[in-house]
Amino acid sequence: MARFWIFLVCVFVPLSMVSGQSGMDEMTRQRMALMSSHIKQTAQGAGATLLQGSVRMNVFGPEATVGFYTLQAGGAQQQHMVVLETQTDTTRGEAAPPISSANLTFKRYPTRQVVVGDVRIGDKGRTLDVTRARIHEEDSSNGFHLLATVTIPIVGTTRSATFKINHPVGAEKASIIEGGP
Repeated sequence: MARFWIFLVCVFVPLSMVSGQSGMDEMTRQRMALMSSHIKQTAQGAGATLLQGSVRMNVFGPEATVGFYTLQAGGAQQQHMVVLETQTDTTRGEAAPPISSANLTFKRYPTRQVVVGDVRIGDKGRTLDVTRARIHEEDSSNGFHLLATVTIPIVGTTRSATFKINHPVGAEKASIIEGGP
């Protein structure tokens, strides 16, 4: 009997790991496809091209992604930060789980990535080192929404640029505001 259980564990554990990994790969592909589409639209609107090798993605929390990219137009470069979020697809009849206590964390079913914000970050004659960006997800004191601080070192200095991302539940877009310590 013990051999039977060992056999089951040896067969089902690797299968569950593979299925979980393929789900993660699909979510990553979905995020990249959405980000690529968004970058293409932004570049066309600005009459610019994507600087090759400039796209970076950082996944944080259960449902959010912060990405970075650089556009080039006429020799000038523009760094951007884009925020993607997983949202409930109500067109497919999905609903978020009920919230019965203020101490519960709000979760959405991971079905659909959407762009909730984009901001130009590499202006004011500076370049930011997005490869060293740090993202800190914060607890919201008054509800269940995306709240995070992004800190990015400024190239050639010891200073950093800080951005606050705030996306209340129900708001169409997140606000991305530079400032803070």
